[in-house]
Amino acid sequence: MKNIKTLIAYLFLVTGLNSFYAYSAIELLDKNENSPDTHVAILGYIKVDARHVSGDIAYQDYWVANFPGGEAIETSTTAFNVKESRIAIRGRHKEVSGYVELDFYGGGGNEIVTNSTNPRIRHLFIEYKHWMVGQNWTTFMPLAAIPEALDFGGPHVGEVFIRQTQIRYTNGPWQFAIENAETFGDGDIGASTSAVGLTGRDADPDEAIPDFVARYNHDAAWGKLTFGSLFRVIDQGGLDETALGFNISGKIQTFGKDDFRFQVSHGELGRYVAAGLTTDIVSNPVTDEIEVRKVFNEIKSEWGGIDVLCANAGIAGPTAAISDIELEAWQRCVSVNLEGAFLAVKYAAPMMAAQGAGSITFTTSTAGLYGYPNRAAYAAAKWGIIGLMKTVAMELG
Repeated sequence: MKNIKTLIAYLFLVTGLNSFYAYSAIELLDKNENSPDTHVAILGYIKVDARHVSGDIAYQDYWVANFPGGEAIETSTTAFNVKESRIAIRGRHKEVSGYVELDFYGGGGNEIVTNSTNPRIRHLFIEYKHWMVGQNWTTFMPLAAIPEALDFGGPHVGEVFIRQTQIRYTNGPWQFAIENAETFGDGDIGASTSAVGLTGRDADPDEAIPDFVARYNHDAAWGKLTFGSLFRVIDQGGLDETALGFNISGKIQTFGKDDFRFQVSHGELGRYVAAGLTTDIVSNPVTDEIEVRKVFNEIKSEWGGIDVLCANAGIAGPTAAISDIELEAWQRCVSVNLEGAFLAVKYAAPMMAAQGAGSITFTTSTAGLYGYPNRAAYAAAKWGIIGLMKTVAMELG
């Protein structure tokens, strides 16, 4: 890695305002006579970021990971922004309280003339006795273990980090929640392109079961320990799998105002960790079984079945003596030419069997009959297709 120089300067302009975690604020309404125990307050902070990044790490308004786009990008950038500034309103009447918080990472605007940015909802929830309903940090997220960093959230790649809508019940040290389900990695992200919200093809066709979270918090004079568990159903694109995850975290007092914070996460956590850099499902980059399954599900939904399948996709593969072929090139050729045909038949055959009719055509080559010098991967895949074709004919009749 080349030399990397990063200078981050922060200017806080605070006028009686504070963050979500510290509840000092400007009281807008404090009525104790005509409306007992009714309070409304505004809180937040103004934050100006000045950042210079130089080296082979891509510039980011706030650091998420070294290469969030998957590759190193040579950078020499100086930028200023106020997007992380927060404004919030908190209200309480007797046992009912509400909270809404915005920042300015909602997109829009440009740096040419206006430098305007749209506000974005971070938190919006109502609390009553043991219940909390609305958008908040996931119950699986150990807030006490998040480092107090000048940058936005600290080392996201190692953290549980999600806000989402949920229903949470708290009783003493125990918390239980059902939370919004979303499968990340199948091509859609639950983002709306309509003024009426998430609808039509923007919405995932599955995701029938919400995520379930249970959490235990242990508080002591020496610090805090938390134990979280996560249960999910991944039912997107024809999948029907369960996913489990666990988290242990703590904040241990050390000397003076210092403390030691940690969190250890394990299991099939997917989007719950690394701030959107970890997917829930991963498809083969060549054959992409998830996409194949989705295509055939759409065919079944739209037309009710399939009458003809032609497994024709193929690539030439490497041209070299067997001793000079790279494993990656071999795997790619066999994957596209043979596994691609297998996946197409795998999802077409049940529909044809159910309707009692259908026709499947495979495209092979004389290389699959006689061999092909310096084209071992291609010949092997085509021989495999002939064997696959004969076996499918025996199974389906």
